[in-house]
Amino acid sequence: MIYYTKIEFKPNMDGFKFLGKKNLNYEIHQLVENLQPNMTANDRILWRFEELKDRMPFVLVQTNFLPNIERMKSHLNYNKFLKDEILFKSLNLNSIKGEKFFFKLRANPTKTKNKKRIPIGIPSKEKLFETQNNEISTWLKNKETLHGFSILNYDFYNENIIEMNISKNKEISAVFNSILFSGTLMVHDPEKFKKTIENGIGSAKGFGFGLLSIKKL
Repeated sequence: MIYYTKIEFKPNMDGFKFLGKKNLNYEIHQLVENLQPNMTANDRILWRFEELKDRMPFVLVQTNFLPNIERMKSHLNYNKFLKDEILFKSLNLNSIKGEKFFFKLRANPTKTKNKKRIPIGIPSKEKLFETQNNEISTWLKNKETLHGFSILNYDFYNENIIEMNISKNKEISAVFNSILFSGTLMVHDPEKFKKTIENGIGSAKGFGFGLLSIKKL
């Protein structure tokens, strides 16, 4: 069973103040971690920050466990900047071979260099725009066999480069390249595909990347 939680921000000063934080991805990471069943749990949480036209942004959260919404509310002064109603639903994912879906994925594509994982597709003087796009496209296509699906068509948008402090003491920072993919896919291996939905794709999953959301064609 997969669970989805929709966390919406209030259109007030506190809401805009939170959304304007420089280290926003880390702040949201801290926020959604309070959905863990208890303080010692460290289960997989995937999330994506959504900005839609003419609407306040919201956070879509996916978990493989029943999210502890009351725990999140009790650990945060949430009522200042979050709406009181937190939407929640569950989904029993059982796809079949050949089934087709629309998909959406915000990812941080990376490659390994000198035993370090570095983001790809970042604009630079050394690389042409076409080369950067080819790197990103190759990264996505390489995920097909591993994750049990094939891409039928897709597009992507190179959103921005995020430099983020990833520790409470702000002494550790990292760079992410945010790429938003969308398109259609077909399932080839239902079991692999189910695990992909549960575990996400790519790196930096705790910081808003890797959530593969789908909708039947």
